[in-house]
Amino acid sequence: TTFKWELVGSFKKDELVWTMEPEASGTFLIGTWGGNIYRSENDTTWILWNNGQMDEVDYIWAIMKKPNGKIFVGTERGVYISEDNGTTWKQTNFTEGDVRCLAYYKNEIYAGTWGNGLYKSTDDGITWHKVENSIPKASVVGLAVDNKGNLFIGTFDVGLYKSTDGGETVTQLDIEYPYIWTLGKSES
Repeated sequence: TTFKWELVGSFKKDELVWTMEPEASGTFLIGTWGGNIYRSENDTTWILWNNGQMDEVDYIWAIMKKPNGKIFVGTERGVYISEDNGTTWKQTNFTEGDVRCLAYYKNEIYAGTWGNGLYKSTDDGITWHKVENSIPKASVVGLAVDNKGNLFIGTFDVGLYKSTDGGETVTQLDIEYPYIWTLGKSES
């Protein structure tokens, strides 16, 4: 099979696209090393979405849009939220962690941090608490939740874990590789 790649946008010289989140409309949100969030307008046009609202942020590690329209962004300065489809952004009370990944299931939101483990919110991002579990190292860099609510936790150095109770207890999955950078799921 032959694949053909085509350029669909370019960004500032010092920016690196780190994360992408598809929207139901067919557009995409992207986050960059450089602290910017862009939204696709068509196949080749990207609009800066957080212009001047997150100047203290250097890294957009994760973007997650919930069905209720709220958009959560993981940064090196914690979690930011937009409740008006990206017009305005504010920092949540989760300000102490380098948030590398985000996932949700029903009313629970999970945030994986570099060096500080897993956090959870049960009130749509208003408050957060650290989830204490038996994962020996604390760099969580990938999260996914399946349709049954099982939480999969990818870590740097200690592999992949599964939880059936929101991260409180975990079981290490034997995949024979310790570095899990990202996780995804299919709709089936």
